[in-house]
Amino acid sequence: MKHPPRSLALHGTGVSAKSANSGSTRSLPAPPIPQSPNPPRGLPTGRGTSYGAGDFLRGAGLPSGREGASQYARGGPARTEVSGAPFLLIDAGNSRVKWALADANGALLQSGVFAHEPATAVAALADEPAWSSVPAPGSAWISNVAGDAVAARLAALIDLHWPRLPRTTIRSAKQQCGVTNSYPEPARLGSDRWAGMIGARAAFPGEHLLIATLGTATTLEALRADGLFAGGLIAPGWSLMMHSLGEHTAQLPTLSAASARRLIDGNGAREWFATDTPHALSAGCLLAQAGLIERAWRESSDAWNAPVRLVLGGGAAEEVAPALSVPHTRHDGLVLAGLALIAAAGDEA
Repeated sequence: MKHPPRSLALHGTGVSAKSANSGSTRSLPAPPIPQSPNPPRGLPTGRGTSYGAGDFLRGAGLPSGREGASQYARGGPARTEVSGAPFLLIDAGNSRVKWALADANGALLQSGVFAHEPATAVAALADEPAWSSVPAPGSAWISNVAGDAVAARLAALIDLHWPRLPRTTIRSAKQQCGVTNSYPEPARLGSDRWAGMIGARAAFPGEHLLIATLGTATTLEALRADGLFAGGLIAPGWSLMMHSLGEHTAQLPTLSAASARRLIDGNGAREWFATDTPHALSAGCLLAQAGLIERAWRESSDAWNAPVRLVLGGGAAEEVAPALSVPHTRHDGLVLAGLALIAAAGDEA
């Protein structure tokens, strides 16, 4: 099987790896993996290249231009470079909105993050995306899992700068850009998870992947090397776990993510068994995240009897990654990368 070219992969922060022995576990339900003369590459074994929004599409052997990206999405060869208006890419998650402007050849022009709804008018002015100084996009491509109010704010912001800009809010499909959706009702899969898998397959072609996104919720997607999404898991995120314990118990504190980070940062030796309640709460929720991810990684590795790359992203990845005892790669731009591929394919359709 010939690997497709690396394409439209947002690259950014931290590869870390530690060896681990896989225990005897039940296999993840999934169809059998077809044998290939080119098996997935091995897992990372030490610190190295890291991936995230800061480097957007750098160093991935990209196909050139919209036509090249569109050909990659259809599984064919890349073609020649073309010019055209850039794409505005928007990833509206449960906690914040990330955006990027990428030109027709996949180069990052500008990116940023802003809140769903600033608390005050002053904060709103400070938090506006810096769109006045960027080139006018030809279209906007949006993944929104944050609801109607955020959709309305995004529409108002776009209209303020580019009133007639064509825009597409993506939905998960049965098959797109080389990824096949196993949900009986494909559109019920979150658009962020769908775009993230498309971005991950482009970033790590020919590999079995477990994608862990650590945000308000922790989501995991098992993505086979042939592009089949075999299934996933959803659990409360690290911050939500801590908040829920504080809200629903009489004597436990309600820890914010910021205060929990300070507790963890002050624990340089990572002595998990705490002698005070705030440390015990933050460490317990952190290890719950790590335990879920490691179990899922072992399940997928056993089910497929092959190396599986664990890819971490999301706002809590910085805290959870050091708690893991299995190999992992940090990549903070998978959703935007997937949106870039979807946009390139859609623009050529």
